[in-house]
Amino acid sequence: MIWLFVLLSVAASVKAAKPVYSAKYSLLPSDTSEWKKYGPATIKKKKVIQLTAAKPNVRSGFYHKETFSSSNWKAIINMEMKSGKQVKATYGEGIAIWSTKEQFQLGSINGTTILFNGLGVFFQAFKHTEAEGPIARVIGLVGDGVKTLDLRGDYSELSVGRCNADFRNKKRKAKALVQYKENTLTVKTDVDGTGTWTDCFSVSDTTLPSDSFLGVSGLTS
Repeated sequence: MIWLFVLLSVAASVKAAKPVYSAKYSLLPSDTSEWKKYGPATIKKKKVIQLTAAKPNVRSGFYHKETFSSSNWKAIINMEMKSGKQVKATYGEGIAIWSTKEQFQLGSINGTTILFNGLGVFFQAFKHTEAEGPIARVIGLVGDGVKTLDLRGDYSELSVGRCNADFRNKKRKAKALVQYKENTLTVKTDVDGTGTWTDCFSVSDTTLPSDSFLGVSGLTS
């Protein structure tokens, strides 16, 4: 089992000769008033947002109360995945950031539903057997609101890109950058929190809903 901690800052561009980003949709421990909470997520000493405790089958998240309309935006997520003292042989857990047509519903994929219309970027960690080391990866998914995910598979039916990224149990907060610009989706990681971005994937010709709800969710199992 793990604790999931997260901070999220999303900035949308405003009209200018060059893109100028204005951070309007930040999820911070000091102010969550513009976000709707689902599940048992808590604020710890006004310093961190704890999505889950170190217990099995915990799912929770936040969704912004209002939609945003932008074809040029970027999000930076700061996260921690900390293992509890007792970790079972087989377990699975993860965090996801969302930009979807519908608001959040509690479900089985990183805390939300298997059916969605828009973007989900998964920070997935799971272990198949006692002999295996933990497998950590980032997966970008684009749903159309019709096709569902196969929870027993590798999410290839909706996947548009992925990479390996070992973001568990780090001394510093791991970071990820998600950018959507001119129908191109780009994801970068900084798993050690050093300030250096590593390319994860970039895919063009990606169409997302124009009016979307931003969200973040987590799941332990």
